[in-house]
Parts: sequence; structure tokens; C-alpha cells
Amino acid sequence: MKKRIFITTLMTISLSCMPALASQETATEYVEDYVQYATHPAISETFIKFIADFTKSEKFCTGDFVNVREAPGTDSKVLGQLMKNVTVEVIAEHDGWSCITTQDGIAFVASKYLSEHPAPETANRWGVSLSDHEMDTLCRIVMLESGGESDLGQQAVTEVILNRVVHPEFPNDVISVLGQRDGGYAQFSTWKNRNSNRAIPSNRVRDNVAAVLRGETNILPGNTVYFSRGPQNKRIQARIGNHVFCNE
Repeated sequence: MKKRIFITTLMTISLSCMPALASQETATEYVEDYVQYATHPAISETFIKFIADFTKSEKFCTGDFVNVREAPGTDSKVLGQLMKNVTVEVIAEHDGWSCITTQDGIAFVASKYLSEHPAPETANRWGVSLSDHEMDTLCRIVMLESGGESDLGQQAVTEVILNRVVHPEFPNDVISVLGQRDGGYAQFSTWKNRNSNRAIPSNRVRDNVAAVLRGETNILPGNTVYFSRGPQNKRIQARIGNHVFCNE
């Protein structure tokens, strides 16, 4: 069963099949037929170079919240995100990037997140799969808590939150963990600012949270459930950037 695409921007990306290539039609001619639908001003030249190793196939997305970009490269604008086991039509692959068809034309996904086979339903060590709302809220808190930290620091903060989700001493879902109060005080002081403009996640924060959820990180053990600017206790696991991470 095909799953829907999760969109994080105002631009809608929906999959549609493009006509098969006629035997006499070259890859470049094929591109010229459809490149008019692309939104990136330099996409035509980029795409024509991109199809040097032209192939066409249907592939599965292997993780949740995988970025769909306007052009190949991590600096390119994010148009939306794919969820695990969504199928896409790949019409070109080159230098670690796949070009996929969309209703609006074409877009690009890192090839490492696409496979000919469906992905297992659980890809991370917590066995956690988030809804769109949970993912957005998690990214907002990570942005507020560690937006200025390194990739490693942002991923570590995310791991602590997920450690709490599966820990018996904490609530068992992301929203409840983030909004938990103890003795009248919020566990995450940033919770009250989650809907503010400064909580809007950067692409880097979204990428780092998504990497943790795809099971690509293993920074902290499962009993590391605290982080702050100073030690919460004497059981310090790591110091990363401005945060000290402590075990229970």
C-alpha cells in the first residue's frame, strides 16, 4: 500500500507518473518536455547534467521525514518530506541524488534514503514512530533547546527526549514528555514558547531530528534522560556544546 507524503512547506508535492520514454526519445529531450514545471531557476541545466546515468524505476522511501529538495544538494530549498515506504518514481540518479517525478514537475531526494524494497516498520532503537503533529512539536522544542548547537548536540537532545518516551518513569508519548510538569514546574521550560516564531525549526534541526528517528545515531545510552546547562546529578554521560547530559 502506498503511503502519503508529509508536507512541511506551503508547496504541495504529490506523486504522479510521467509517460514512459519512447524508444527514439533521448533523455535530454525527455527532460526538456518536463523541466518547465520545475521551480528552481537553474534546474534545467542541473537536471540535464543529472541524467547522464539515466534510469527509471519505482523505489520506496526507507525513513520518515526524508527531505524532498528543489535541486540536488543539502543547501537546496526543502519542498516537503517523504514518509517511510512512500513509493516514488525515480527518473535519474547521479552523485548520491535521485530525481523523482511530482505533480508539479521534478524534485530531488538523497539516494541513500531510497530502496527497491520496503523498509521495516521500525527503524530506530526506541521503536518510536511519530505523527505529523508529534514530529513538528518535537522539532520546535529541539529548536528552542538547541537551535544554536552542533548537529551532534541537536541529535543528543533528541535522543534524550526519546529515551524518556520509552523510560518507565516518564510518559510514553512525545507530547506528554515535552509537556510534563513536576511539582508545578515544566520539565522543558521551552514548552510554553513552542508556538512562538523562534520555535519554527530550521532545516538543520529537522534534518537532525529526522536522522535520529531513522536510527542513524547512537550518541547516548538509553538511561541518559537529563540535559541542561549544568549537571543534574553526578552521573554525567557526556558534555556536548553547552549541554551536560546525565544518566538517571
